[in-house]
Amino acid sequence: MASGDIESIVNLFAIDSEWVLIPTGEMYAGKDKITEIIAGSMKMDFQFIDSFYNIDGTKLCIEFLHNMIVNDNWKTRFPFEKPVPGTKFQLKVVWICDTIHGKIVKINEYFDMFTLMNGGTRPNPF
Repeated sequence: MASGDIESIVNLFAIDSEWVLIPTGEMYAGKDKITEIIAGSMKMDFQFIDSFYNIDGTKLCIEFLHNMIVNDNWKTRFPFEKPVPGTKFQLKVVWICDTIHGKIVKINEYFDMFTLMNGGTRPNPF
């Protein structure tokens, strides 16, 4: 994702791959839908934190910060109002990927829904 080369990134995925946003239940199935989500993400800033994989190469975990700026075109299917345009915040994201023969067949994406719902703020619970 950090390369910005959409074609190269899409080629990492199997034809029948799936991308699931676990906090919202959204699912993107097939290479066409995967291409849409990747193309939409290319305008966003990522700071990779860590990655690791299992010994047989069938699981990959990637952790990163997603630096976001809300704009007027920001679409949401989430059950809340979008933050005010211009709002900047970081969202910690983790991808758990299943791979077969060097291709990603599934991504389960996890992120802090509370931070997203509250325009980038997460109050201290203590």
